[in-house]
Amino acid sequence: HPGQHLKIVGGQLWCDACKCNVSSAKGETAKHVDKTQKHKERAAALSIQNENIGAIQTAIHDYKQVVKDAEGEAAEIKGLARVSEVTQVARAECLEEVLKAGIPAFKINKLRPYLERRMGVSLSTANHLCETYIPALKMKEEKILRNEFKGEFIGVYHDGTTHQGESFAI
Repeated sequence: HPGQHLKIVGGQLWCDACKCNVSSAKGETAKHVDKTQKHKERAAALSIQNENIGAIQTAIHDYKQVVKDAEGEAAEIKGLARVSEVTQVARAECLEEVLKAGIPAFKINKLRPYLERRMGVSLSTANHLCETYIPALKMKEEKILRNEFKGEFIGVYHDGTTHQGESFAI
């Protein structure tokens, strides 16, 4: 059953989507994969999550290329030059999810010990995360929006108030 998030762990068949052991009997495995609604929903969610991680990786790589092209081949982006790709993606994904939840980015500093324990990756300060990963995440979102609205007319309107909470509506 390729693509169904099944693997052998400790000599037993394990479903990564459902987080449970699955019988290794051919009929039982097929029943779990084909007829269990829980498996179908969780496998779809896991596939979407993997696509998002791939999009983040691509955005970080594209951002590095844009900076190198603008500043020359020797340019290094502060915070990305000596950090492994796995750590970069985990940090960017964490920042993206915090922002999607409507949590101000500076609160990552308070959540940092918990997030580092749960993620198994060291984070950085909220300011550093924002400086390093927001441009790449912005490129990712722009790419998604450009594909979604390709060929459509888009109007951008904004409220020109003078306070910091100036709102934008698209």
